[in-house]
Amino acid sequence: MALLLFPVALMGQSIDDAYRMAGTSLWGTARFIGMGGAFGALGGEFTTLSYNPGGIGVIQRSLISFSPGLSRNLTEAEFLNNTTSDYTYNVGFSSLGTILAFQPGSGGMVKNVNVGLGYNKLNDFDQYTRIEAFNPTGSLVDYFFFNDYHEGGNINGTHPDDLDPFWERLAFDAYVIDTIPGTDFEYSSPVPYGVDMMKKIDSYGRNGELVVSLGANLMHRLYLGASVGIQSFSYRASVTHVEDWVDGEYNDYFSFMRELNTSATGYNFKMGFIYRPIDLIRIGAAFHTPTFFNVDDEIYNTMESSFVSGLIVPTDEEGYQLPSDYFNYRLITPFKAMLSVGLQFGKVGMLSADYEYVDYSAMRFRVGDSEAQFDYHNDLIADTYRPVSNLRLGGEFKIGLFALRGGFAWYQSPFMEGLENDDAHTTSVSAGLGIQEKNYFIDLGFIRSNYGERHYLYEGETNGSFLENRNTRLVATVGFRF
Repeated sequence: MALLLFPVALMGQSIDDAYRMAGTSLWGTARFIGMGGAFGALGGEFTTLSYNPGGIGVIQRSLISFSPGLSRNLTEAEFLNNTTSDYTYNVGFSSLGTILAFQPGSGGMVKNVNVGLGYNKLNDFDQYTRIEAFNPTGSLVDYFFFNDYHEGGNINGTHPDDLDPFWERLAFDAYVIDTIPGTDFEYSSPVPYGVDMMKKIDSYGRNGELVVSLGANLMHRLYLGASVGIQSFSYRASVTHVEDWVDGEYNDYFSFMRELNTSATGYNFKMGFIYRPIDLIRIGAAFHTPTFFNVDDEIYNTMESSFVSGLIVPTDEEGYQLPSDYFNYRLITPFKAMLSVGLQFGKVGMLSADYEYVDYSAMRFRVGDSEAQFDYHNDLIADTYRPVSNLRLGGEFKIGLFALRGGFAWYQSPFMEGLENDDAHTTSVSAGLGIQEKNYFIDLGFIRSNYGERHYLYEGETNGSFLENRNTRLVATVGFRF
């Protein structure tokens, strides 16, 4: 949800990185998204292994399914009364897996023992955002001059060698800021107020989970399950901030460019159950441990400027392109708890509701076994994020072999009440249809998700841009029972 900002943080990480790894959106099989992901009390299909693994016990015949999908993400940005929009497309697998069902055949309490193995996509980061307008009162230079990471809140009195090499020093080497002759390192800038400002954010990547599950069916009343999840996270973002203006006969400009490449692997454990006290009612619950990520970051910042004297690109002392910086650290995401209730109307249809609790203020950065190097980040997480309550609703109506589905999901904004974007909730509306034959099934699911948020082009910028994000996904699932 939170787009990449220009984070100013020790070692280059930002709390946005933590939320990006911890957050999820509705992906999976076509049947799952068609019902808004509300399967916690129903089970019986593959995606539930990443939500309530107790659902694996509902399955009585082995199956294999694969779910390719198409996603379109549109972002509309309103900044200083100017509106721009752009979009991306993504094609890939939303889910792929198999569940093997074994019947002990002894006539005892255990009716099925099932094993599941496969992949579920949890999130996708393909997005292109373009924000632009004429800004009469601000510039990224304001951030280079004034921020809380310097004594007194500004860089005046700081030797150029002591400026942040990823930020102000780049601006100094590009002559976007410079010392005033005859002063004790006082700074000025040739950049005027009244610039054409543009920011582009081009990101892509995904978070997916390899899941291994084991479950059982006890007397067709209690279904138990557990999953081990191995998550693979990748995220790349290219952020470019450009300002240009007319200086006499010349068009001057500068651009600040930031590249972030994050890859991570993590593991978690999930357990859950579904209980059917009577044929009509199903009750489900699940618990997810935190995901323990090992993270590698590559960060590259650079600038270029063009004044009357020509193009300037900062380099190192030997004249070579500036190097990237690399970081390795650990991230612990929050635990999750889910409670679900469902109504099963024989072979006619079903209704279901899921409640999910996640405390995003519990996210933690660590280096080795210590949090000391990330005290600032972890305190900021605790002051920025909050526990959230998410809701998913879904229904299915069957007419012979055919099924019609609908769903709704509401994901609460993770930002603390009273902070910017505390009302940036995500809503999703979904629909689907399917054919359920004895030995195969074919499903089609459609989901539309919307959220809006306030985005600031740099820290300290006071106007802000309002971003309206609309994600549309179409997923098809083909499965076989054997």
